[in-house]
Amino acid sequence: MASLEVRAGDEPADKSGLANLVGESLDEGTKRYDALGLAAAAESIGAAMEGNHRGGVVMCPATSQKEALALLREMILEPTFPGREIRRVQAEVLTEIKAEDDDPRAVAARRFRKMIYGDHPLGRPTQGAAKSVAKLKPKDLRDFHDTWFRPAGGYIAASGPEETDKTLDRLEKAFSSFRGKAPKHTPMPDVELAAASRDMHVPMAREQVHVYLGHLGIRRTHPDFYVLSMMDHVLGTGPGFTSRCSRKLRDEQGLCYAVSAGITPSAGEEPGTFTAYIGTSPEHRQKAIDGFLEEIRRIRLEPPAAQELQ
Repeated sequence: MASLEVRAGDEPADKSGLANLVGESLDEGTKRYDALGLAAAAESIGAAMEGNHRGGVVMCPATSQKEALALLREMILEPTFPGREIRRVQAEVLTEIKAEDDDPRAVAARRFRKMIYGDHPLGRPTQGAAKSVAKLKPKDLRDFHDTWFRPAGGYIAASGPEETDKTLDRLEKAFSSFRGKAPKHTPMPDVELAAASRDMHVPMAREQVHVYLGHLGIRRTHPDFYVLSMMDHVLGTGPGFTSRCSRKLRDEQGLCYAVSAGITPSAGEEPGTFTAYIGTSPEHRQKAIDGFLEEIRRIRLEPPAAQELQ
C-alpha cells in the first residue's frame, strides 16, 4: 500500500469532494492502461486494487508480488483521469451523496460533525457537497494529483512471505524514480471546544430516531489514549453486548437497536470527536436517551469494576 501526506486542508473549500474524487478515480486509467485494461491486468494476477485520497492498495497472491507492485506504482503515480471515466465516477459519487441525504442516520452524523468542527476542513463531508462535486473537471483532478501526490512525508508498506530485505529491495526498485519536492501545506487551524452546548433536531419522515451526542476529542498522540481506549471499551465500543451501553440499553431493556460511545476510534493526526450514538424507535426515544446519558454520567463518576477492566 502507498499512503502519501495529503491533508484535509489541502482541498480548496470551494472544491469540497475533490480529494475523494481523485482517490476514487486513480484506477480509472493510467499512461499504460485504460480503465478496462487496468482492471484486466489486475484480474489476470488475481489482484484487487483500491485507490483513496492519499494513495491506494493492491492485494494479491504472494506469487504475484512483482506484477502487483508495478500496478500499484502505476495507479498511484501515473493516473490519467480520462474525462469519460471521471464523469461516470462523478455520477456515482453524486448518487451516493443523494442517497445519504435521504438517510436520517447519515444526515444526523453530518450535522453532528459540522456542529463540532464548524468551518474547519474536518467539518466538510468527505465525499463533498453535491454542488461542488458536480462542478469538478478532470483538470481539477490532475492538478490536485500533481500538487499533492509527492513522496515527502509518505510511505510505502508491504506484507507477505518474502524475506524483509528482499521485499524492501523490491519496493525501493519500484519507487526509486518517485521524486518531487515536499508541497507546502496550509497549516491546519486549531479546533476549539464549543463554549456552550447546542442542540439540533432535523425532522424526517422515518420510523426511527437517530441521536448523536458528543464534543471535540483528542489526537492519537494524547498521553491518555490507552486509558481512554479502555474506557471506551467498557462504556460503548466493546464487542457484542460487553459494553455497558449495549448490555443495559439494548440487551436488558430492549430500548434501542444500536448504541455506541467512544473517543479514541476517531483520534488521528488532528483531534477526533467523542461520539455517542443511539438509534431507537419514537416511543422509546426519551427513555433510551435518558438511560444513555446516565451511562455516560456513571462512567465519569464511578471506576469500572475489576471484572469489567479484566
